[in-house]
Amino acid sequence: MTALLPLALSLALLQPALGAPISDDHLADIVARHTIKASPEAVVTAVSDLRLQETLLVDCTRRWEHGVMNKGPGASATLVYKVGMWRRKLAATISEVSPGRRVLVDHAGDRGFITTWTALETNEGTDVELRTLLNLPVRPFRKIFVNRVQVGWQACYADALVRLDASLQ
Repeated sequence: MTALLPLALSLALLQPALGAPISDDHLADIVARHTIKASPEAVVTAVSDLRLQETLLVDCTRRWEHGVMNKGPGASATLVYKVGMWRRKLAATISEVSPGRRVLVDHAGDRGFITTWTALETNEGTDVELRTLLNLPVRPFRKIFVNRVQVGWQACYADALVRLDASLQ
């Protein structure tokens, strides 16, 4: 009977993640937005630095190993994304910097993705969007991704934007 207890506990913990089915058209992207009291140029210059990104993304990344260049196009690092039990080690390279507009970070590989930092000037400052483009995982991982990983990763991105705001004050 006691041997079944860990299995029963595991199933009980997974129950919320195993709720209603996730449709094939569910948006899997990781997205956070925040208005920052700084210019779009200041935002883009800041996030063009992978060392700063490391401090901003502290809640969902680990073990950064920076390349020779840390800033601007061609800057690179290897890192581990960690959200809950999900982990992925990737190489990251800043592939594009559009001054005052956006920074693209390409995480190469079969399981890689693109992350975009976008800055849009408004009357209140700069609206900053941090977005990672993802495909929805295959079943049976879909529900756990949507209910746990996606939620945790978006919270990490929201916190990163608050840290960015504080660093530019």
